[in-house]
Amino acid sequence: MKSKKAFLYLCLLCCCVGLPGCVYLRLYQVKSQLRQFDKYFEIVEGEKFSLVFKEPVFYPHDIIWIMKSKPTSQDEQDKKLVYDYTLEKQYLHGKNETGSYNLTAEFVFIDDMLSEVRLEKRVFAIFPKPLLIALLKAMGGAKVDMQKRSVSAKYQEKREEKHEDRPKEEYIFKIPDVNEITSSLGIPYSQQDNVYTYKYLHKKPSSDANGKEIYSTAEFTFDKDTHNLLACESELYGAPVKMKLSSSEPNEPNSPAGPENTDNPKSSQSGRNN
Repeated sequence: MKSKKAFLYLCLLCCCVGLPGCVYLRLYQVKSQLRQFDKYFEIVEGEKFSLVFKEPVFYPHDIIWIMKSKPTSQDEQDKKLVYDYTLEKQYLHGKNETGSYNLTAEFVFIDDMLSEVRLEKRVFAIFPKPLLIALLKAMGGAKVDMQKRSVSAKYQEKREEKHEDRPKEEYIFKIPDVNEITSSLGIPYSQQDNVYTYKYLHKKPSSDANGKEIYSTAEFTFDKDTHNLLACESELYGAPVKMKLSSSEPNEPNSPAGPENTDNPKSSQSGRNN
């Protein structure tokens, strides 16, 4: 009797994996993969930052569910499908700068399975690459709350942490200053003293012109003396991320943050409430 129940449960589970409502099962599977990051993922850098899935898990409808919206556009050729999600930069008093400062993320599917995520390097102004990589790996220990429909992870690095087994670029980075942030993201939507706020609007597909408008924000707090970044709090596509930076040598602008000269250089928390 027990074996029959187990068999029926297994059949139900297998059927459920293909349904949008069971995206949590696939989230848990990816979470397990992230615990062995190098085995299941590869980082490729070119014009864009790419995260390659060696053993894909997610379906196209999973990404729409996770992102809470349809892609801005999509392109399908043979067995390849690309979802483009664009965040249009907003201006408080109309656009008053040249060039485009939109943020774009591409999700590449091969045979209907997510094989690659591509990000513009401009996003490193919001998520410095070492912290982005650290957060991805930290998601292997993320908390998946099915009742609240949320996924959250926390990453904090202390001075005494050892890094012999990690590439140097994964844990040492230069704390950006206000000029570097504005060079990457352009002028802010608003500014109050040393706090700069950027606002973005998810560019909807033409087929969903009357759909709900989704805004994203990124807020940067700079040191009033050195003008270095102290903290960043953002919420892109409903995924809140809080990051605090500190240096043991606050009087030196742009001092590199790393275990050899900081007490707690990097503290970041990421989550997604769906």
